Amino acid sequence: MDEVYVFTSEKENTEVESGEFDDLGPVPEMIEGYHSLFAAQVVGRPTKEEIEPEEALANLRRQVRFIASLHQPAGWDPWPNSSLRTFELRFIKGEDGSLQVVFLGKAFAEDEAQSRQLALELWREIECLFPRDYALRPARQEGDFAELAGQDMLGAIGSVEQVAELRRYEEFIPMEREEQVWEENYLVYPFVWHTGDWESVFRAMRASPGRHLLSVSLRPTRLYEAEERFLCDLYATSEKLSKVNWLRSKVQGQIGMELYTAYLRRLKRPFLMRIYLVGEEKVSLPVAQALGAELAGPEPGEESPYEVGYELVFPAGDEELEVAVRNLKLLEHEFWGADLPLAKYRRFRYLVDAVWANCAFRLPVIPEEGRWLLST
Repeated sequence: MDEVYVFTSEKENTEVESGEFDDLGPVPEMIEGYHSLFAAQVVGRPTKEEIEPEEALANLRRQVRFIASLHQPAGWDPWPNSSLRTFELRFIKGEDGSLQVVFLGKAFAEDEAQSRQLALELWREIECLFPRDYALRPARQEGDFAELAGQDMLGAIGSVEQVAELRRYEEFIPMEREEQVWEENYLVYPFVWHTGDWESVFRAMRASPGRHLLSVSLRPTRLYEAEERFLCDLYATSEKLSKVNWLRSKVQGQIGMELYTAYLRRLKRPFLMRIYLVGEEKVSLPVAQALGAELAGPEPGEESPYEVGYELVFPAGDEELEVAVRNLKLLEHEFWGADLPLAKYRRFRYLVDAVWANCAFRLPVIPEEGRWLLST
């Protein structure tokens, strides 16, 4: 197995979940410690020029199983995720128009040596579990890591126009009279899994001037008991609304019942997922539009029971920009931006199971050896 270069941060004051929950959500504990990261270029193993739909579907299923494997077995590690195990896929468009796909991992500990050791153990774990359709070429020195992680691009971010987060769509179920809206009327829609190849996203990245970065970050977590109760409460409110006389509330209430049933069934071993877009000068709108269509659009030829939607959120000022950039540099998941619902519900916009994660945490099904050269 290849050895890997581990980048370790300066000592950072970092939020780690304490395991407690209050009206603002999970209660963080501030711990001074070190973030240790590794990076590896993802390359495709030799394949046929054409791949059958059944083979592509099998590839995606292997990706879903890989994502599911990133959750450690119950009893293996203490809850919560004290080492902040985090995984990230980055699609980086270079100046020459090529697209590089990079896998990153991160571990955190109060002791620097322990942090590095946890990162090395995590790398070896990933090498064992990574889908067989791909190979990993790890960064073996600091310069390689900086290039693969896009550190120069992240270090040059100085404007709120250069960073945006693509989020799942949220809304309140409309009522016949505006003053009737309750906090429990909240709906958050999942992304839609399908077998698309993201060709439109890669084409938009290549066509957009300058360098661009698309980042999808996953952090294993658990559903708190309080959050399970919240999902039950939200379901109960949707059920009530499904029985009112006003048609729009009735329809949305039926959708809410379907969604919250799915969340309760599927979020047993969830991840927090964040999606960032970064532009050398500014975020590319065509890239955001292409990605949003991939994540929120139904499988071609199938009817969607409702319009899913997505939101593109930019930092409101320097303070939020600093948090967003820190999240990118250290594979962190700190909250920023305004919340539509109560703070205790806000994790729901980020919680996914392995299949929902694969909507965005997805490798190209038909890769080329080396870089993904998206030439015309």
